[in-house]
Amino acid sequence: MRLLAAGAVVLAAVQQGGPEERVFLPDHDLELRIPEGWRKVRVEPPFVFRCEPSEASRVPTSLTVRHAELSVPASMEEFHREMEAYLEKEYPAFRTDSDRSFRHGERDAFRLTGSGERTEGNREVHVRTVVRGGPQEYFILEAAYAEADRDRFEGAILGMMDSFSVRRSAPGEREKAGEGAWIEFLNAGKAFPEDATEEEWHAFFVGRRRAGYRSQRLSREGEEYRFETELRLDLGEGGRNFIRCTGTFRPDGRRQTLDLTNEVEPPKRERRVFRATMTLEGGKATVERDLGGFHERREFSVPEGALIEEIDSCFRRGLSRAGKGDYLLWVLRPFDDEAFPEWIEVAAPERLRWKEEEREVTIAQVTARNGIRSHWYASDGHLLRTDSARAPLSLEACTREEALRNP
Repeated sequence: MRLLAAGAVVLAAVQQGGPEERVFLPDHDLELRIPEGWRKVRVEPPFVFRCEPSEASRVPTSLTVRHAELSVPASMEEFHREMEAYLEKEYPAFRTDSDRSFRHGERDAFRLTGSGERTEGNREVHVRTVVRGGPQEYFILEAAYAEADRDRFEGAILGMMDSFSVRRSAPGEREKAGEGAWIEFLNAGKAFPEDATEEEWHAFFVGRRRAGYRSQRLSREGEEYRFETELRLDLGEGGRNFIRCTGTFRPDGRRQTLDLTNEVEPPKRERRVFRATMTLEGGKATVERDLGGFHERREFSVPEGALIEEIDSCFRRGLSRAGKGDYLLWVLRPFDDEAFPEWIEVAAPERLRWKEEEREVTIAQVTARNGIRSHWYASDGHLLRTDSARAPLSLEACTREEALRNP
């Protein structure tokens, strides 16, 4: 079962179902059905799935699936516009015959159908269905066949596209136990001392290159905590990423708010600004977004004990002081339409060297959608560093003066 695995080899779990096969790709949270007479074939990135008919066809005929996880959010309108521009560039001889937006289950989707001649005398039909998982997640189903083969393949291809669904893996027994431990910890109200007032500064490194900083200030105001986080990251080649967010939360997590601005200036591309305002209360999340000029408002349910991203980092400090244990909590990012699981394994404290000094350190291994990272915490709960064996980006504690001197 894949609940949180990142970067794993793609394997399709297939169940026989009479004339059809049900294919579930747990590493990509997707499912679809293959009709009789079609077979799976091996694929290379960026594709995660491909199948083709067993019988001969006039032109190469197949259905492929891509799982696009974007570095910056995109509205459905923008993704639709970019898909059209891509098709016009790659297939100038093709015309769009049909363009339809619809709801695919509970998700937004659109389907583009076009036709044209890529080689003389062989007129082709291309069908693309795009299903939105969230502003930073899209599923792209693509198919092509000869127009002369329409009667043979169109029904099967459209049937496969219509059978597609986004299926998130359900927690197993171990994860359910971790979820219960997290709820118990949250309800105990031990995450923060009464007078918690903290400020943390960290430096970003890409390999050994210093690439920016992150700061977070935490203060108490009545029955709530207020936080302010700022992140500046050098993307290289003149690119920049700046995030500033403020918000509040109660110690039991029952009410949370976030106001975020993200300015992204990719290398050699125009600057983009994204904004999100979120409220999480009573098991419901409400978010208003400005996706680079495209506005949207969403409401959806979240699991018990869910936390808004950035607020989860505050609570992880408390977990580091709670002793050895495993926890599952659900985290909602500003540009997601649903909460995703975060598995935290807190080890027992141990004596380790940190910046030429031996001190007591608690290591928490955090597994989330973006991979597995180790978090080092001091005995007072302050974060000392994060790193990953698979990603070059790391974070190390520093002073305010060090952070601002080398941004």
